[in-house]
Amino acid sequence: MAGPFARQETQAIPRVESATTQAIPRPDKPATQAIPKMGTQAIPKMGTQAIPKMDKPVTQVTQQIPRTQPIPKQSVPGMTEADINALHAKYVKAKEMVGEKVEAGSREKLLKTIQQTAPKIMEQYKAQGVDFSVVVKDNQVVIKAKPKL
Repeated sequence: MAGPFARQETQAIPRVESATTQAIPRPDKPATQAIPKMGTQAIPKMGTQAIPKMDKPVTQVTQQIPRTQPIPKQSVPGMTEADINALHAKYVKAKEMVGEKVEAGSREKLLKTIQQTAPKIMEQYKAQGVDFSVVVKDNQVVIKAKPKL
């Protein structure tokens, strides 16, 4: 044998038929064995109630499911839709700069917050409107409100 490593010649080992390699005859009928009891708890029987027959196929909807209404676009006093979109864009950019993930409903959440905050600030300061800005403070994104006097 050629090659860098010398090999020894091996002899073929004769194959011996054993009981494990021979076919085992199967009985015509399966053997029945007693199943041991697993515990003393009895298995409850299923009820004998009849299942009502459906007149219509299951694919038809017989009852309409109420859907939640989308949030109506309520304006914030002194802000246009473009102002709200610009504020949200700044908010998203600031969140990404800090390394936070922006949730799918962040615009609606932001809109709800400024809709609740604006009237309170306007009443408190007797203002005509509110200017909102995005500020990063202590590695957190904060929405600041300033009354328009």
